[in-house]
Amino acid sequence: MKNNPLKPFKTYQENLLHWVKAYLAHKVMELFKISKENTVDDIILYRDLLLNANDLSKVQSTCKELRQHGLQSISLILNSVSKFYPFALENASEITEFNDDVIYSFANSLELADSSKKSYLDCVLELLTYIENTNTDGFKFSIEYEGARLKKPKPKEHDAMDDEEFARFSKMLPQYAKFKNEFDKCRTVLICRIMLYSGITPKELVSLKLGKSLIVDKKSICISKSIGRTIDIELPRNKLIKYLNRYLELKEENENGYLFYAPTNKDEMLNTTQVNELVKTMLKYAKIERREMNATLLRVSLALYLYNHRKDGKHFHLSAIQAIMGHKNRADTEKMIGFHAKKYAVISDVFLDEDFG
Repeated sequence: MKNNPLKPFKTYQENLLHWVKAYLAHKVMELFKISKENTVDDIILYRDLLLNANDLSKVQSTCKELRQHGLQSISLILNSVSKFYPFALENASEITEFNDDVIYSFANSLELADSSKKSYLDCVLELLTYIENTNTDGFKFSIEYEGARLKKPKPKEHDAMDDEEFARFSKMLPQYAKFKNEFDKCRTVLICRIMLYSGITPKELVSLKLGKSLIVDKKSICISKSIGRTIDIELPRNKLIKYLNRYLELKEENENGYLFYAPTNKDEMLNTTQVNELVKTMLKYAKIERREMNATLLRVSLALYLYNHRKDGKHFHLSAIQAIMGHKNRADTEKMIGFHAKKYAVISDVFLDEDFG
């Protein structure tokens, strides 16, 4: 029964806790139906205790009490969501960002036997299915996890720009007429182009610090692997340096040294939701319409652009694109671009002669 908006609260943490509580309450109701030890009063009591819990620890203590009331099988479900909840808070900034990358990364974080790991993942996928089936916004996840025993949310193909759209998007960014000022223009161009050329996520973007994770010299610009990637990512300097230099002249210093910061407070990190909204605005301006109007579209488009780009008989090896995308699992990269080539290219070479403005 669809009776919950996808985001009933203002913050991501409140929304995620809401869905964890609702899912656990739903499972408890299922278990109570087959329990011979509990009354209707028990059902109402523990359902309300779960739904009114104000943090995960209260949820956990309530579920532990339930085990004393004959609901031993709640343990696996509780353990699974208790592991996923903090992981999801750390590795995403909105529920809508849960995708293959998040699920595979969560699987890799579990130090469990394969059978136990599958059971945990089944519970997490069931949580996501519950969200799909219950939210009134009609939101659906695009997740496909091989080997799960549970029926999964229906997967969909990744959206991507074609080569012409890829170039047009980058070239049209400085032409947008509704920038508030020159600072806003330089900031927007940099944010969109850095993500478009590097494949980093909004969360990685907002953590960038000049001289630490973004290294600039007279010959190159690169994103350091200090953001958690396995390689440095070299960017096309000629597409960024003009706007970067002007942006650095206009930006304010902030106490954490972030390259980008919140519009209303220079000492606060830029919100990843704001980044995705900014990307969406610029995509619409470039007349690019897809289902995924956010940074994910830029990531997938870069992967396809690099794979399809041929120069002197070379194109990017699949493992190189996997490293650029930050995928821990080869399967994610294969879903984006298919089979790999034998020769390597350099990322800056791809953009060297392109007329992106």
